[in-house]
Order: sequence, then C-alpha cells, then structure tokens
Amino acid sequence: MVNAKIKQLEKAIKNIHYNPPKTGINADPKRREFLKNFWDYHVMTVAEASQKMAVKYGGDKDIIYIGAIMHDIGLVYSKQKHDLVGAVKAYNLLVKKGFGKKMARAASNIALCHRCKEEFPKTVEEKIVASADAIAHFSPAYYLGLAVIANEDYKDLAKNNLKKLIKDYNNKIFFEAEKKKFKKVVKAFKKIFREK
Repeated sequence: MVNAKIKQLEKAIKNIHYNPPKTGINADPKRREFLKNFWDYHVMTVAEASQKMAVKYGGDKDIIYIGAIMHDIGLVYSKQKHDLVGAVKAYNLLVKKGFGKKMARAASNIALCHRCKEEFPKTVEEKIVASADAIAHFSPAYYLGLAVIANEDYKDLAKNNLKKLIKDYNNKIFFEAEKKKFKKVVKAFKKIFREK
C-alpha cells in the first residue's frame, strides 16, 4: 500500500508531466501531449509492474514505487541522456519534499541505471524497475505515443525499434520468470515488425 506522502509525490510528478515548461523541447504542443500520455501509459505501467515484481522478488517497496514513478522524469527536461538528467532531478525533488537523502539516492540511482546504458542496476530495486521499464516498452500504447510525437507511422516506428526491444528483453529483464512470460510477446513483435 502506497502511503499518503508518496501519493502526494505521485501527484506532483504527474503534474510535472501534465504541465511541463512550455519552452525549449516542450514548446511543441504535441510533445506536451505526449508527456501526459507517457505518464498515463508508460510511467504508471512501469509503476504497476514494479509493485507486482516487488511482491515476488523483494526489495523496499517504497523505493521501488518512487523509483518507478520517477525513472523517466528526465524526459520532461531533456531528450538526450534523460537518465542522467532524471537522476539529478529525482534526487533534488525528493530531498526538497522531505524524503531524506537515503531514499533520494536510491530513487536517483534507479533513474540513473534504468536504461542499462552507462550505469547498470545492482540492487533488487534497480533491477525491478529496469525490468518493468523493458516490459512496458512492449505496450502498443507506448509506441502509439512515440509515433505521435515523432510524426511517424506506428508500424514504422515499432519496426525501427525492434532491435532495441530485443536488446532490452535480453539485457534489461533481470528475472527469468518475467523473461519467460514475455517470450511470446517478443516472438509476436518479431513476427509482426521484422522486414521479410
């Protein structure tokens, strides 16, 4: 069960996605609409999947939930290296909201390593959110949102990202039971989007 303080934080982060600064990368109204949908259909999907995995695999449920709702906060501010930007934003926001430096550092580390690019998950909490993020990338709603902002056809976008999806499946899902569950989904994506 998510406590009241974390629910208030969730509202604040949702508000950041729903009402981003209207300058810079967010000057385009399509991007602002994308961020709303991204919150609803990606971030919350990651949060829900993370909570389920926390029950199965352990870890601090509060850190996992906070890390999940903040893992992509950097995308509100930057298209490049959003993991690095998000780690700083998550840490500062959590300290400002009174969560303490230990919690802030743990959530910041989740944002930093969820992409498995420059930093890699070490703790069970980090592995859970990275896994949930990879699984959420297989959602049609995720690709529809990306297609809108990229002005690309959904099918073309998914086809172009098939390599990334397969890489995420192989490198970001840290639990065999979760990999096994999504094996059929990966096969379906390959079948539908692979060029013949």
